[in-house]
Amino acid sequence: MLSKYPIRSKRITQNDMFWSNDNQDNLYWGTNKNFTPANVESATRGLIEKYGVKNADFTSEIATYQKAITDQQSVYKSLITEETKGMLELAEMLK
Repeated sequence: MLSKYPIRSKRITQNDMFWSNDNQDNLYWGTNKNFTPANVESATRGLIEKYGVKNADFTSEIATYQKAITDQQSVYKSLITEETKGMLELAEMLK
């Protein structure tokens, strides 16, 4: 299935969409809004490489995704705290 897609000389990463020259004005996420990406590229590529392999060992990929979940929970909690604070400040200003 993947063979129908041309292979490019440049390796595209998840960060290209968010921080590339095409997004200099941060249009994808709005002014001053961004996120901390989970570092799971190696695990995803590992899954693709192991596709169709019988009895493949996915221990490394699973560990990578589990760590990313834990890391992202911390990031998410911080973002929720910041957004809630901002909403409360706005509600106070609108009184």
